[in-house]
Amino acid sequence: CKDWKSGFSKGKIMEQEFKISQQRKTQYLIFSLLMFILFLFTLYYGVQVWQNPLSPFLRKYILYPFLIFYTFINTVFYLYNGSFMKITINQGYIKFTEFTFTITAKWAELITIENYNVGSSKFEGIRIIKRNIKRNIFGLLSLRLNYIPIHNFGKNWRDSELGQQIKQYAPHLFELEAQN
Repeated sequence: CKDWKSGFSKGKIMEQEFKISQQRKTQYLIFSLLMFILFLFTLYYGVQVWQNPLSPFLRKYILYPFLIFYTFINTVFYLYNGSFMKITINQGYIKFTEFTFTITAKWAELITIENYNVGSSKFEGIRIIKRNIKRNIFGLLSLRLNYIPIHNFGKNWRDSELGQQIKQYAPHLFELEAQN
């Protein structure tokens, strides 16, 4: 669950990495497989539409290219997140990395632990100040930028080593949670 990236012997701050839970990793990889199958299906029919001279312009040049791009990007998104999503912690900050963006926040910049809804599902996240976000080109499409989705790291993340590290460096999160 953790990897030591550097040590005090070299005069550097120790960093600890935490990967997503095995259950969440499996879910991401299944979604990736489903999106890949949908990508192949869309690609096959897109070629059929492209070869048909009677296909409407909108379907031929806009709808199917968009669907092909969308399913491909989602395949890569789920595959990457299932394999590489992580939280890195050291004395100075917490860093969350996923396919579309990286959030780096100092411990004092974490605001609260909150529940948020995606569709009919509830998830937990750590709300942060928005200014420490580094997005890649695909992150421009991402709406979720002001929290770290801590639920990806286990149902009982508070009791895990990750939860203990967060409690050590940001006890104010748990004090606020206890008051509510």
